[in-house]
Amino acid sequence: MPCISRRNFLKLGVASTLSANLLSIQKSYAEVSSVDFGMEKKVPVLCRMCAQFCPMLAVIRDGRVIRVESNKHTPHPGICARGRAAMGALYNPDRIKYPLIRVGKRGEGKFRRATWDEALNMIADKLKELKNKGEEHLVAFLPRFNSAPEMDKQFFKIYGTPNIVGYGDTCFGNSLVVSFGAIFGGKEDKGVPGGGTGALTPDYENAKYGLLINRNPGGGLVTFPWGIMFGRGKRNGLKITVVDPRKPSEAGESLTDWLPIRPGTDLAFLLALTNIILTTDGYNKEFLNKYTNAAMLIDDEGKPVYTEKTDDKHFDYLVFDEADKSFKLSHLAQKPALIGTFEYNGKKVKTALTALRESSNQYTPEWAEKITSIPASKIKQVAENLIKNSPQVFIERGYRSTRYENSMEEKRVILILNVLLGNIGTKGGMILQRKVKTAHFLKTPKPQKKPISLYYRKFDNFSFINTANYRRLFIKSLLEEKPYKCKMAVFWGQNIIGGSTGGEEIIKALEKLEMIVAVSPFFNETVLYADVVIPDAMFLERDEAIRTKFKTPYPVIAIHKKAVEPLFEAKNGYWIVLELAKRVFDSETYNKYFKEFEEKGIQAIWDKQLSHIKGFTDEEKAEFSIPALFEKGVWTGHIKYGVKAKTKSKKIEIYSTFFLNNYLKMKPKNEKLASILDPKFKYIEPYWRTSKNYLGNDEFVPITAFNPLSSFTGAQTKNNPILKVLGEMIDWDAVYINKAKGEKLGLKDGDMVEIFNIEKPHLPTLAKVKLVEYVHPDALFAYYGVGAGFYNKLNKFLTYAPQYGLNPNHIGNFNFSPLDGGQLSQDFIVKIRRAK
Repeated sequence: MPCISRRNFLKLGVASTLSANLLSIQKSYAEVSSVDFGMEKKVPVLCRMCAQFCPMLAVIRDGRVIRVESNKHTPHPGICARGRAAMGALYNPDRIKYPLIRVGKRGEGKFRRATWDEALNMIADKLKELKNKGEEHLVAFLPRFNSAPEMDKQFFKIYGTPNIVGYGDTCFGNSLVVSFGAIFGGKEDKGVPGGGTGALTPDYENAKYGLLINRNPGGGLVTFPWGIMFGRGKRNGLKITVVDPRKPSEAGESLTDWLPIRPGTDLAFLLALTNIILTTDGYNKEFLNKYTNAAMLIDDEGKPVYTEKTDDKHFDYLVFDEADKSFKLSHLAQKPALIGTFEYNGKKVKTALTALRESSNQYTPEWAEKITSIPASKIKQVAENLIKNSPQVFIERGYRSTRYENSMEEKRVILILNVLLGNIGTKGGMILQRKVKTAHFLKTPKPQKKPISLYYRKFDNFSFINTANYRRLFIKSLLEEKPYKCKMAVFWGQNIIGGSTGGEEIIKALEKLEMIVAVSPFFNETVLYADVVIPDAMFLERDEAIRTKFKTPYPVIAIHKKAVEPLFEAKNGYWIVLELAKRVFDSETYNKYFKEFEEKGIQAIWDKQLSHIKGFTDEEKAEFSIPALFEKGVWTGHIKYGVKAKTKSKKIEIYSTFFLNNYLKMKPKNEKLASILDPKFKYIEPYWRTSKNYLGNDEFVPITAFNPLSSFTGAQTKNNPILKVLGEMIDWDAVYINKAKGEKLGLKDGDMVEIFNIEKPHLPTLAKVKLVEYVHPDALFAYYGVGAGFYNKLNKFLTYAPQYGLNPNHIGNFNFSPLDGGQLSQDFIVKIRRAK
């Protein structure tokens, strides 16, 4: 492309888009005005400014994207500030413009320009070297913002590595998944059932009352559909209470609907709610009898008294039928007893709900007040609101999953509370996710070696890890060199240093690799450690496979088309995969898997995907049209209210037999881990409170939250000239502490402070401090994915990113939550001191 100076590039590419973006925020989608004379073209795209793929339209004029609009062909059209700032990323002069090869030390940020052939040959030569030695399994592929869906993971599977390492263990793929699977069942991952972040969606639009805990829809990730649904719900009269150490925007103008809680003690608050609901009979008896195993009879050890197989996978259980005062299988009973203790075959037995109620008796609101700092009267008021408005109520499940050592139990209790209130599958309650599935483009062979994750699964502490999402176990494997020592890693948009807790240990592990490859449009912490850097195209510069995975209560099929040609020397992911395939595979393998795409392009993938679609209702099948899909860019189905459980009992298991069976297996081996698996209620302290119950005057627990301006640790938002303007208005790079506590430390608003983990005092981070009323005294708040953090050599590559600020991942501990292997991302203590 022609050479453009940095100054002119900024004038043309960024400054001109700023006004267009700020103006476009005023309406959901603009119409082409008469002044355009039909010269604008609208292209359906899926936003990749975060990871959620919200449908939108890129508006093109004279070969440039001039604005984006929401796609009005969905029930919940909308774009957040991140999406509206897409041009700030696309036309950003800080993009990686051409292939690079490292010339300095890893992490130093010294590279030289390379040709595409040189860079690709270097990568391919290493892949072939390992393949020729039979060491394909020593290559790890770590995708995140990947740009060749349906071909990139498949390339590495064809190559022969089992280590396709997802990032979900640091996001959704741990306690949130396991807790859902234990109660609702779901797709099994090597024997562990699960369900993702979108498995249950609050019906915000029709709810009367909701409890937001570990969740902030206004500042969080998903505009489509959650943000729009939440906004409509508020307009429809939805009342909410927010339980959060920091007052988010959802709490409104007053403090009456915000309950500031001590970080990591949410479980105590939730257990107090179960105490009130169960002891006051505030639960939905009809719902529990019809859809749950609350009436299941258990013995003194907690085991079902009697079960009978109904088929190869499922069983029924014994209940006490109050209709004729007899014991029988649940499907035969007219009126199963929910509460009661009985004698069966000379032994004392009780219902599962009775056992749950008994275990909740100790967790009174007064008990919870001492732990959480929330007054007992406030806890009682929340319980009263939930009971009074049920079933048109919801309690949020949270989003980012494991943050504390007690997160899995916390998520499980949230689900049980929703079930007790009878809101599952009901209008105004919690709606089960629906989605369709399309065919895959490539059928790939199964790798011969097992992935690293399966090695760790055999250890008790990692019994429930997600075998597809294990990037921190990948790091542990590198440090321990078990079960084998990986030699090469390809990071495609995944920033493991910036996005995973324990930066110090992660860097030590990466140094053990023989080759690191990074594919990215922007520099990030991990790119600085790469030996070869490949400039990826931005999402607006490429076609992509059809997508059906959305966090919606209705099925969605969406198209993503290229809006403009790639800038600089950037290439789209499909081109990169093809070029590597030509270099790595023999002609027979290449022709078998990749020739069709070479000849037909993205149409080959689209045709294959649309050749077989599963999950339609008859009504939806009649409505769906491929021409309409390509014209509108998106198709959506319908919400279906109703209850569906995929457990072994075919019931929602508020008394989890999955947990029970694992509890009984674990108890003889590890009493501490077994106690976590007890299906009855129990309180577990967060990690930080195991060393001290109360913090010193200069000590805090770091907490983070998303905001509509930033996404994870991605430079597409962090280093965006449009978002920079708005971010500086809200001091997005500052840390926020309680005003009274800060003043006792002699701090003033705007002072620079050093923040350090008390277990890693050698890793101080510099940030501006804001003293505010709306943060709990025990908490230090920072917006996630904004601060430069400790590993800030990245600053020289990012013109618009903050130069200071906290990234807790850089200074956090490299430890794991029990059983599910999640990261304890906020479960540590920091000290602050005025910067010298």
